[in-house]
Amino acid sequence: MSGKTRCFMDPVLFSPFEAGANRFEPPFRIDQAGVRESCTLIVLSHHHGDHFCPRSLNVFRRSCPVVYPRGAHLLERALSRLGFELRFPIDPGGRLEIEGLTLTATGSRASFPEMGMLFAADGKLFWNVVDCVLDEGIIGAARTAGRPDLLFANYQPLIETELQEDALGAPFPFVTYGDYLRHVWTIRPRCVVPSSYGAGYTEEWLNQRGVPMTAKQFADDLAQIDPDLLILQVPPGGVIDLGGQPRLEPTSLSFVTPLAPESFPGASASSPGARASSPVAPASSPEHLSQDWRPDLGVPPLLDRNPLGFAVDELRSQVDNLLGKSFLQKLAGADPVWLEKLARLRVLWRLEIVYPGGAETRLLDFARTPFEWTPPRGEVFAKIHTSVTASALVALEAALINRYAVNFNQLRMVNRLYEVHRDGVSWAGGREDEPITRVLLKGADDRYVDRQIAEILAQQSA
Repeated sequence: MSGKTRCFMDPVLFSPFEAGANRFEPPFRIDQAGVRESCTLIVLSHHHGDHFCPRSLNVFRRSCPVVYPRGAHLLERALSRLGFELRFPIDPGGRLEIEGLTLTATGSRASFPEMGMLFAADGKLFWNVVDCVLDEGIIGAARTAGRPDLLFANYQPLIETELQEDALGAPFPFVTYGDYLRHVWTIRPRCVVPSSYGAGYTEEWLNQRGVPMTAKQFADDLAQIDPDLLILQVPPGGVIDLGGQPRLEPTSLSFVTPLAPESFPGASASSPGARASSPVAPASSPEHLSQDWRPDLGVPPLLDRNPLGFAVDELRSQVDNLLGKSFLQKLAGADPVWLEKLARLRVLWRLEIVYPGGAETRLLDFARTPFEWTPPRGEVFAKIHTSVTASALVALEAALINRYAVNFNQLRMVNRLYEVHRDGVSWAGGREDEPITRVLLKGADDRYVDRQIAEILAQQSA
């Protein structure tokens, strides 16, 4: 907020979000009417579902200007279809002036269009890094604008993609977390807020394996590096005043209402590790967070909870149709280099479909064409194994969920792809070689966003 400009960056106003996979943590409620009346500018950093939500964007006035990274085609298409009139794609280093507020986009080493944002007004500078992957060049370019008075720093080295592969977890990501601390030291802000993660998985055991850091520990670690650094931990709706020395205001945003943990859908106050970490309230505020990173506790069996309530007979029929001729044709028409590799490695793929109350398994041999499913036969050495819930496959085909909802406890894979040499074996592939991921998840996010927008437009025309 600066003068007449009230900017919302990456607004997600509904919980759960990301097709039901995540929820706000700590829990809170947002008054959409209050948001609509307050906002005069929107900034979108990238297309991931915990930062870009068409349903939330539908709350805002279409005359509100929107800034987003150039080349983010999903954002561009969604904003156009929703009818936003003032769209401003911007490159890293690009600058905009809006009613006394200067915005400068900062870069990211991510493989897709992504940006952070520098906000400058009244001689004060605020940098929201969001999820950006930084390096010395990006930090150096941002520092040409001056020393930030406030930095929203990424602190959570999430273990996300590993939650569906092999051991369903990973060691503590020491290198990534060390980078986060080093970046703050290099940037040398006057004040830092642990930020960019205010969510928890709705599948509670995932928080015990995928969320290894807390905002408080990040603050403690920063204090060891720089005891003079001002570190603020901000609750939902908290307001920071940059008029002089940065400070947390005693009041909060009128349209944000914190919720007690027990009143929040999917929350469990008594379950260790039930909620993921996020920027937390000062010590004088009620404690919402209950987190314990425990990847040693094991993984519960994959179950189809059928969250959308499909009839089981309908699931079986639709899965059979989905994995029949159409899927095998898509598989046969996939990248020929990939197919040749799997044939050369003599890959036998075992696919387990998990239904409510049971499971069935089928095999596919990539060394034999044309492709066809066969039933299990004796002992099987599957070089790729996939377990996936039936309801996820059906919902994915109907664009009722996105790939992230599938990733988090609806699809699991095991990889034994290797090549044999006289001096041993070498790794020959990974997650990108799993056929469901390669064929059925391709374009799933676009289809999911398009369906949401179609529903919004249909409601508006009704």
